[in-house]
Amino acid sequence: MNVKELRHSVKNFLELKNCNFCDADVTLILMKNLNISKTQMLVGDKVVTSEEEDAVFECAKRLAVGEPVQYIINECEFMSLPFFVERGVLIPRDDTEILVEEVIRRLDKNAKLSVADLCCGSGCVGISIAKYMKNLKMHFYDISETAIYVTGKNAEKLIGGRDYSVTQMDIINDFPTEYYDCVVSNPPYIESCEIDNLEKKVKCFEPKEALDGGNDGLIFYERISSAARLKNGGIIAFEIGYNQGDAVSEILRRNGYSHIEILKDIEERDRVVIARNALQQSLQYNS
Repeated sequence: MNVKELRHSVKNFLELKNCNFCDADVTLILMKNLNISKTQMLVGDKVVTSEEEDAVFECAKRLAVGEPVQYIINECEFMSLPFFVERGVLIPRDDTEILVEEVIRRLDKNAKLSVADLCCGSGCVGISIAKYMKNLKMHFYDISETAIYVTGKNAEKLIGGRDYSVTQMDIINDFPTEYYDCVVSNPPYIESCEIDNLEKKVKCFEPKEALDGGNDGLIFYERISSAARLKNGGIIAFEIGYNQGDAVSEILRRNGYSHIEILKDIEERDRVVIARNALQQSLQYNS
């Protein structure tokens, strides 16, 4: 059997299972398991071994029950970088790139800065910021042991040799005591009552603790906004739900932040809120 025949066979298998799938998912599974390029995939004349065929169909079985392809191949592209992912961390989304781009745009490219990525998950936000800037010291925090492992693995691969730390911490009951130039977070922000209404791929496979933001979806914004320590002129930046712009802005305002901005995604939905500290303007940073 060659690649083209195997691809046809896999698609027939998935169609018989009456599952929703896309050609791109099948392509990714084949490329990963056969270790071939997209060009080789399109040509399709490479002969497939029985072991490779078995591995492809094991992945196809997982795809057939709705498991996201990113978990199946243990990889997701974000900010043009290849991130390792596995069950237990949220899959990076394209919309989150807005958060990264806006933080990078506002930080001083020539300064030595300290940045904290709270609820880091796969580490995609903080690692991308560090990858595209110089002189950053990155600090990653998450309650999940899996997230800490995955972030560490990605940091070693993508920013190895740079200055960073990875710490397991429950930021609702504990919090970093350092002062930072920037605190960035894509926290859990789905209302608890809405979790069961999410699409199957999300509610059945992605970690609930990375989705559930409490009864109103705002518990992490409240906690981070009140507890974060920023140096003079420091930036705090959040990804938010499409209907949370005003609520998160009010939380920041209530905690003394200024220059609050709500930024939209390509669908014109609220996606990011960024602000600067105001209450801490007179504080001196002590390293």
